[in-house]
Amino acid sequence: MPVEPAIAFLRSLSATREIPATVLITGPNQFLREYALDGLARAMRAQGFEYRSFQVSDDADLGAMLHELHAPDLFRPRWLAACRVLKSVREAPDDAEGRAAGGRGKSAGVEASLIDAIGDLRSAQNRLAIVYERDNAPAKLRRAVEQHGLVVNCMRPFDDHLGQYATVFARLLDCRLAPEAADLLAGSFTGDLGGIANAIAKAALGHQAGALLKAADFATDTSGRAPELFAISEAIGHADLVAALGMLERAMAVGRDALEILGVEIVPTLRRMMLAAALLRSGKSAGGVAAALGMAPGSQLAARAVDGARRFGAERLRRAYQAACDLDASIKAGLTSETREALAGLLIDLAAEPAPR
Repeated sequence: MPVEPAIAFLRSLSATREIPATVLITGPNQFLREYALDGLARAMRAQGFEYRSFQVSDDADLGAMLHELHAPDLFRPRWLAACRVLKSVREAPDDAEGRAAGGRGKSAGVEASLIDAIGDLRSAQNRLAIVYERDNAPAKLRRAVEQHGLVVNCMRPFDDHLGQYATVFARLLDCRLAPEAADLLAGSFTGDLGGIANAIAKAALGHQAGALLKAADFATDTSGRAPELFAISEAIGHADLVAALGMLERAMAVGRDALEILGVEIVPTLRRMMLAAALLRSGKSAGGVAAALGMAPGSQLAARAVDGARRFGAERLRRAYQAACDLDASIKAGLTSETREALAGLLIDLAAEPAPR
């Protein structure tokens, strides 16, 4: 069978389709790999299959899984086995030097055993799903699956595919998605397929099967997603420090670097507001501040700097800016390990009024 992109495979699961004996799920998008496997498991359960997942780190694990797959069972006549190839196998070197040094032993052994199992499953009732958690599965294994089964390629989606994925996610939950709702989700989550699927799943909980989900059902559902670049600085500029703290927490939770947040968002924002405060104190107008900052008179960035300068005041901004620079040096020197708490403390100090002298 030819290779199918993940979106085509998920569309086919919403209708009854014949699942081949072996399905290989691969590709760089981790969420799509897991979603495709979960969708496959639901479809197979609907057809009367039992489901069981195996983790394979060596030939012994694979042998035990294949023995279970072929063993007769009076109470489980048909079942789907999900074979997850673990990191210890995936990281075996694939280059010629690594093969010559024997580094391919574990990986090649698992690969060869899986290829043999694919041929044996063609006449069996049971099904096998193989998940390689890396950009591509081994070439020989892909070719073997293409001959006798199905390869699902989970690539990073293009922007114009996000609305289509949203529609498919809703369909797999037995719901329909209005076009404006699909556009809203695609624009709000900007490539975060997990966030789109989660928003649809939560909206579907309050509706009956077959319901039409509209844009109003998702109007307030994007607050839990990872913040966009400069969203934290924008919240600081608006003096909305509660929102900034929430976005900081989510940004750190999804892996954004503390130095990047500090150097790209917090420090430049504080610097602009501190300069604006000094210029306002010297008698400059808002337009004069924008010109001095090298920005257009109608620049929103300059307007936020002026607004922040008026809200916080020069003394509080000077104190926060110095603290941010000190924190940056401390993190780079390895003196601060709890970076999330340190960044949050910086924003909390900014919100506090200066102590009276």
